[in-house]
Amino acid sequence: MASSGNNVTFWLVSAPAQNGVMFSTLNDATSTLSQNVCLTLPKLKAGTLDSLMTLSDDLVKQDQQIEGILRKLERQMGDLGIQTFSIQVDRKNLTPQEYVMEFKWASNRYQDKLPLTEITGKIHQEVMKVDEDLRAKQSDYNHIKSQVQAHTRKQGGNLAVRSLASLGLNRSDFIDTENFMTVVVVVPKMDEKQWVSSYQKGLLEKPANLQFYPVLFNSSKKVFEDEEAGLWTCTILKRMMNDFKTAIREKEPRWTVREFQYDEVAIEEEKKQLSDTTAHEEKARKQLVLWCKAMHGEVFRAFVHLKVIRVFVESCLRFGVPPDFQPVVMKLHNIRDEKKVRKLLAKQFDRLASAAMFGGSDEALPSVVGGQEFYPYVFLPLTVAESKVDEAK
Repeated sequence: MASSGNNVTFWLVSAPAQNGVMFSTLNDATSTLSQNVCLTLPKLKAGTLDSLMTLSDDLVKQDQQIEGILRKLERQMGDLGIQTFSIQVDRKNLTPQEYVMEFKWASNRYQDKLPLTEITGKIHQEVMKVDEDLRAKQSDYNHIKSQVQAHTRKQGGNLAVRSLASLGLNRSDFIDTENFMTVVVVVPKMDEKQWVSSYQKGLLEKPANLQFYPVLFNSSKKVFEDEEAGLWTCTILKRMMNDFKTAIREKEPRWTVREFQYDEVAIEEEKKQLSDTTAHEEKARKQLVLWCKAMHGEVFRAFVHLKVIRVFVESCLRFGVPPDFQPVVMKLHNIRDEKKVRKLLAKQFDRLASAAMFGGSDEALPSVVGGQEFYPYVFLPLTVAESKVDEAK
């Protein structure tokens, strides 16, 4: 069993059964290095050698495609904080590793009386449907998450950009009459003394037709502050509002006039939107978690069944029909023992090797045929995610 990160790779090995001698010999030779179990197969329909050749090519592509979808599903589960995977079999939860070691063909789902092309077609179709649904659910969930993030950004950030409705400002600090209104200005802390001394007369001049300054005397108050700035109010003549904004922009570019009117209904509505969107996101997350857990089990079962069919097809092509071979699942105790196990297998199955093909000095190394590794026995790796049983399922 090779291990990489949080993944574990099992070996699926197959060779002529020899009335049970194959497994007993293999197990005797490698039991200190590997846990080995016989892989029991139903009486699958082998078909013709031509059909097996065609199916073998198709299975390579389907294997890669289905494994890619399985990994994508596992990445999504990781993003959702799911650290455990479980496969439910006969009302019993198994880890993916346990499922492989205790594999039983799901005859109620994949009827062994059907041609292999129909079984693999069913497996491929089921997994493609899961992939389609996953993309749709990811898109919906990400849209909801982006809405929550947008609302959250409005509640955070500095005072120049964050929502003022989230600050808990007091209604008594704001007025809005026919002629006067409260203006909100963000002033850096280093400029607060300058604001206090200049907000009334230093920004706007008194128009000739007015008896008073457009910004009322002693009307300023700091209503909120963060580490960088303070939020100051002042009361201004409504018709001079645009002139006040222009004066701020031209004379004190570090100051920011915020567009804000105290509206209790609007403030409560903004709070409700954030609460509703957050609740919606949490509900969508829980639904996606449940769906991912269920579909992971379905896709993993399909993936293992496809691997088993590949072992069957490759064994038929290698050792002939009618089938008389023994598939074995091997779980190496330590990745560092891989070369030792390879040498033991090469020694056991040397009679299956062609001298021209496996005549090299290092018997643990495979031959390379058509750009692919080739052993005297059928060999397929099966990589699964390392996991503990999900008790909550």
